[in-house]
Amino acid sequence: MTLTLSLPWPLFGAETCLWSKWSGVAAAVLRSAPEWAALQKKQDLNRTQIEAAALGPQARAEAQYLAGTPLRREGEAEIRYEWTLERGGKQEARQRLATTQLALSVAGLESRKTELLRDLAITADRWQQIEHEQEILKETVTTYRALIRQLSAQAALSPEQDVTLAVFRLAHDETLLKSGQLEVEQDGVRSQLAYLTGCTNVTLPKESPQERSQWPEFPEEMQGQRAAWKRQQEAHKAHALALLDQEKAQSFSDVSIAPVARLSLEDGSGKPAFGLAASLPIGASQQKATLEVAQAAFALAEAETGLDAKKRNADYVRWLHQYRSAVKVLRQGFAETAVQDKHEKMEKLFLAGRVNASLIIEAHRQMYEHLVSRHQIEWKAMEAYWNLRYLTGQIQEGDL
Repeated sequence: MTLTLSLPWPLFGAETCLWSKWSGVAAAVLRSAPEWAALQKKQDLNRTQIEAAALGPQARAEAQYLAGTPLRREGEAEIRYEWTLERGGKQEARQRLATTQLALSVAGLESRKTELLRDLAITADRWQQIEHEQEILKETVTTYRALIRQLSAQAALSPEQDVTLAVFRLAHDETLLKSGQLEVEQDGVRSQLAYLTGCTNVTLPKESPQERSQWPEFPEEMQGQRAAWKRQQEAHKAHALALLDQEKAQSFSDVSIAPVARLSLEDGSGKPAFGLAASLPIGASQQKATLEVAQAAFALAEAETGLDAKKRNADYVRWLHQYRSAVKVLRQGFAETAVQDKHEKMEKLFLAGRVNASLIIEAHRQMYEHLVSRHQIEWKAMEAYWNLRYLTGQIQEGDL
């Protein structure tokens, strides 16, 4: 079993980090992520784009002078002031598009947050399992060392006792090897969190986010209306629709109107003239092509949203099946206290000389393997539990 914490960005924080609760770890990660700050800057940009979208086309002033024959003092001066009348609701379409861009950024940020919290919760639960397994191994090592000292203290050993001593030493080394494997797993988590938080020294909490004596039920069908990923889906579709509306508005040609004042000079005398100029683009092939591209993009967004929704539903069914299967096994398993009691009783019998060393070693091995097997099933249940909460929108920072 390997701990994995899929976080996509490094963090920078204090050099030494000591957390008493996993909620503190989550808060530090969410507070310090450079990507988090970058996404906030993106939202600021989107807000500025909303303000810019409210502005209409800029008016233009033009002036020109054409000189004729110098001897006859001929020439012509013209001044015009042109502004554009937007048709098709272009301004409203720009504003809707900018607003949906902001909503999409916000939804993406929240979706990232819930994914991060889910991964941290799974890691926290596994960390508690490792701590528990290490405690059992330390107790086993202590027992073996006591028995080895007891046998080594005797002046002379019988052949049977000599073999018993060798067996205990092998079992002792095997237990240290198992503990070392767990330490490697723990060091991997510490190193990863140290990289993510910028902490050179990381001390993680020993407590799990919540007790697992009771496992809540989940409905047959997913109810993910409140989930962050669902809001991101809706924001993505709304953005695609706003883009389509903008292209529809762009398909309407704008009208440019300009009052014109002209002064013609001939033989030193000026003849003023005033009028009104208007222009309208002819031909809509380019607008039609752009609209078709936008319609295809919207259709693609709808298809992607539908496909993602089906995938999420399939994931929910898969996680629900795994969760229920694992919880069913856990409810049928033997209590750890009963295994511990049998182990302690066997140790007393060995010290009284009533059982041999192989039974003691086998008892310790079975006790540890029982714990590891239970933890493997618990891992399946916890992994499914947090993914179900993620899919149904029931995961928050305070859950850790």
